[in-house]
Amino acid sequence: MTLNHEQKHIVPVACTLPPTAAVSQSLEWADLREVATSVEAVPAGARLTFPLALLATIEDLVARETSCCSFLTFMITKSSSEIVLEVTAVGDDAQQAITSFAGFDI
Repeated sequence: MTLNHEQKHIVPVACTLPPTAAVSQSLEWADLREVATSVEAVPAGARLTFPLALLATIEDLVARETSCCSFLTFMITKSSSEIVLEVTAVGDDAQQAITSFAGFDI
């Protein structure tokens, strides 16, 4: 079997957290999503906007998520009034994870 260029560079979707920790972290994302001021689909992912006061919480959760789910790409943008978090990835399996974070189908 020969893989094309894109297939060779897709990181497998695999969370490295134990099941109980994965559930706990998933619940943290759900709690955070509840206080988002907006959630929208973007190409290959989702964009969530939050009040500026949540910066430390978002940075902490993104750091932990990055260490266990390397197939996801996170970008945090801070303005004077809000935080924008974009989470993107390549592949259908990764999109399912993003759907869970964002709370909708992408």
